[in-house]
Amino acid sequence: MKIYQPLEVKNTETGLWYNEWEISEGMPVPEGMVLVAPPENLLFPRWDNVQGMWIEDKDSIIEKMKQDNDELKNQLLETQTAIADVYEMISKGDEING
Repeated sequence: MKIYQPLEVKNTETGLWYNEWEISEGMPVPEGMVLVAPPENLLFPRWDNVQGMWIEDKDSIIEKMKQDNDELKNQLLETQTAIADVYEMISKGDEING
């Protein structure tokens, strides 16, 4: 049976807000552990003790969106550079042939 240990700080090795443990059926569940698995639809599940449920960690979402945005900016710059290079090659070809 799997149980989940909610963390106050992200696990630096896994990047998760919890540790997952396997225990034998019938074994007592240690205090503070959660029996409910994090929903698969959450990218960064974090246990909320007040609500008693898994929620999405908003800070992690924002961090990921910033990283994704930076990657998209780099891809856009590479694409624009490639287009400019192609345009320059075509222009030089026209000058040579013209």
